[in-house]
Amino acid sequence: MKIQRLKIYSLGIALLFFAVSCESFLEEENLSNVSDQTYLVNESAFEELVAGAYNSLRGVSRFRALDFYGTDVYTRGGKIQGDHPVNDYTNLTPDNGDAKDGWKHNYKAISKCNAVITRADEIDGLDAALKVKRVAEVKTIRAYYYFYLVQQYGGVPIVDQEVRSVQSDFVRASEEQVYTFIIGDLEDAIAALPASPDQFGRITKGAAQHLLAKVLLTKGYRPFGGSADFTAAAQMAESVMGSNQYRLLNTFDEVFDYDNQKNDEVIFSIQYSSNIQFNGEGNNQYQLFKFGTDMYPGMNRTSDYGRANSKFMATDFFYSLFEEGDAREEGTLNRTLYAVEDASEIGISKGDIIIHFPKVAWTQAEKDAVNYFVYNPDEYIMNTEFGEIQFPYFKKFDDPLAPYGDNGGFRDTYLFRLAETYLIAAEAYLQAGNSTKALELVNAIRARAAKPGFEGAMALNSVNIDVILDERAIELAGEVSRWADLKRTGKLSERVLAHNPHVQLHHSSTIDAHYLVRPIPESEIMLTNGSLVQNDGY
Repeated sequence: MKIQRLKIYSLGIALLFFAVSCESFLEEENLSNVSDQTYLVNESAFEELVAGAYNSLRGVSRFRALDFYGTDVYTRGGKIQGDHPVNDYTNLTPDNGDAKDGWKHNYKAISKCNAVITRADEIDGLDAALKVKRVAEVKTIRAYYYFYLVQQYGGVPIVDQEVRSVQSDFVRASEEQVYTFIIGDLEDAIAALPASPDQFGRITKGAAQHLLAKVLLTKGYRPFGGSADFTAAAQMAESVMGSNQYRLLNTFDEVFDYDNQKNDEVIFSIQYSSNIQFNGEGNNQYQLFKFGTDMYPGMNRTSDYGRANSKFMATDFFYSLFEEGDAREEGTLNRTLYAVEDASEIGISKGDIIIHFPKVAWTQAEKDAVNYFVYNPDEYIMNTEFGEIQFPYFKKFDDPLAPYGDNGGFRDTYLFRLAETYLIAAEAYLQAGNSTKALELVNAIRARAAKPGFEGAMALNSVNIDVILDERAIELAGEVSRWADLKRTGKLSERVLAHNPHVQLHHSSTIDAHYLVRPIPESEIMLTNGSLVQNDGY
């Protein structure tokens, strides 16, 4: 059966084409007369609203500052000096741009979801089964946004209906109330969603179950949670793993093969298109964890490696996690960069090695013996004639079709995949007291990652929370919120102080507890005339 991608259109584009269609280009038409009351009257328009809710995932997924900054495996790209409020846990204020963006992007996206949920009961003639299914899809997306918000900010206002008039009296629900709301949305969705999608890219029962498993796992650590949540999280994850809808692919490389993005391990992905009319700003994930190389001889501003976004870089600890027999290192990192053009004046031809990052440090004699730049593991943050940072490129998100520049990528973003479901279940089982089952699931992921001949070396004999966090760091690098992982498990201060060099510059013994939530943007508090209450410490 031919599988079609879910094409994401914006309502604005739909309204534009609707408004300008006419029998003759001389025919006058009152464009200002098109409104939500006159347009949102049939199933086609409703489907446009739903597509807009899906489209909101693109905008939110492009914003990663609060997910990656200030963790054990990621830090800011730059010298170990100065300060960065989010990454370094210094001088973070309610006016911080990253904190404001995290709030703004998610509530803007929630408003699109609420429009679908509210209007579903107002549009006459909707097929009943279609309405139930689409609302369930959008409730899952809304739950995803609220889960982000509650992890980052604590209790937040719950807005569950479309806002059609000026409203400023928003108040924060408790953190427990937000979790209850999220779980309710997901339980509703699971009851209504199909196991397999009618179009590739739509939310399914498995996607809602995967997200609910992670929500329950996180709730289990909270003061209002407990062992029952861990047990429920494990059971929910098992429902996904046992659904026969998904499977772990044979190799890690297969999962990230550019020509294999619609694969059996993907539970849900954010869709992009090679048709620029439907691609919006495009995906920028391919730019992550790279530094600018165009100043090097034999390199230039081409799409071969893509324009780098060097705001994030991995820490030395991240690179140290890859064992000798772990194929995920080669699947994730590009340690050797090649010339993309001739530089004949210095004897370089296109395809020659320009930069190499050995896993084990080379001696100076070994460096002197080659005609390219070699940076040892202790030289990733170091002034050179080309910049102050240089480190192995992430290649798992590479997009060979993306033009040079910001944005524009065509590769899909994996939001949920089965390997994470395994690790969610492993963590839930561990916290519920079943370390045997937790070890079994972690070893299943490691077995897939083992190079031929290293299967025995990759098998573990025991498991604890640090082992699971290490596995999440390697398997899910750049895919999920590392900050949320560390906060959830109570490991943020310990692991960040042990491994993040920029944080170590400012803190020696602990990170103050108030940094475990972000400040509510001051602009939002002002708009509500103070009905929103700020988090302690800000």
